[in-house]
Parts: sequence; C-alpha cells; structure tokens
Amino acid sequence: MQFWDCQNLSELKIDNFNTSNCERFFLMFSGCKNLEQINLKCFSTENGKLFMYMFKDCESLKELDLSNFNTKKAAVMMHMFENCINLEKLDISNFKCDKLMVVFDLFKGVKKLKELKMPLALAQRLEIQGIQVECENIIKTDQTPLTKFILAKTIPNTGHFNIFEINLETDEEKILFEDQDNFDNYTNSY
Repeated sequence: MQFWDCQNLSELKIDNFNTSNCERFFLMFSGCKNLEQINLKCFSTENGKLFMYMFKDCESLKELDLSNFNTKKAAVMMHMFENCINLEKLDISNFKCDKLMVVFDLFKGVKKLKELKMPLALAQRLEIQGIQVECENIIKTDQTPLTKFILAKTIPNTGHFNIFEINLETDEEKILFEDQDNFDNYTNSY
C-alpha cells in the first residue's frame, strides 16, 4: 500500500525501491487517479504471490509496460487494472500463470484498450474462465500453449476452498489442497 490513494501524484519513477522480498503487491498504486506515467523497469516482482488491486482506479494512465514483471510465483491476480478507464496500451508479455489459482476481474472497467501484449497461456486461461478483455489488438507473445492450470473452487456455505490442478490434455483434476481457509498453505509450498 505504498502509494495507495495518492490522488495528486502524476508521475512516478522508481529506481531505488527494493521490492525483491515482497510477496504481496496489494493496493500499491490503487487510487492514484492522476498518475499519468510510471516507470517500473527496476521493479522486482520475482517473489510476488498476490497481485491484487495494484493499479485499480489509476484513471489517468494511458500506457503501462510491465514486461519486466516476473510472476512465476503468482498465485492470485485480482482487479489489477480495474477502472484504468484511459488505459490504451498494456504490456504484460512476461506474465506467467503456472502457479496462478485465482484470476478475477483483471480488466474490469478497462474500455479504451487498443493494444494488449500477453502470453498465449494467460490468454487461454482468461478465455477458459470467461474473463472478458475489451481490446482492439491482443498480441499473444510466447506461443507456449496452456496444458494445465491451478484453480481454487469454493466449498459452499463454508468460506473454505479446495485447490485443484486441471490437466487440459487429459481433462483430469487433481486435488492439491483440501478445505483451505486462506492461500498461505498453497503460496508457502513453493
């Protein structure tokens, strides 16, 4: 929540901001309504497991390059770009979804997107889950197809969930964790 709700912030360049041990990127720039430019080239995300509401309501951002983001350990991506109403160009070409178990409303309220670069596996994951992306031009980078993915399914009336691995080639589901009430057991297993 480093820059959360800094409504008057219009430009941000992060050069010496050490995030190498950060596991939770939660509300980091959310609510920065006047943020027009952000340089995250030196931003380290290799240990990030939770990416939630990171750029939500950054209404003035028109372009965002996250091609250097390392999401190989990411378990949850929710509402990351929600209500970035003027976002026209987004590069998430390096995003990995091997460990993702929850992907929800990444692009909710993003209506002006003209160019989106993302890996084929992530595009397939979004399609499988029925997540809509309004964009004129989706460029699918890294043509490695999705062969399996991890999914959390809620257990009715409990607030708990089971974590499954789903193999798209065989249609098999394998339970990884049962009756969980938080993501810590799963995210601490790697």
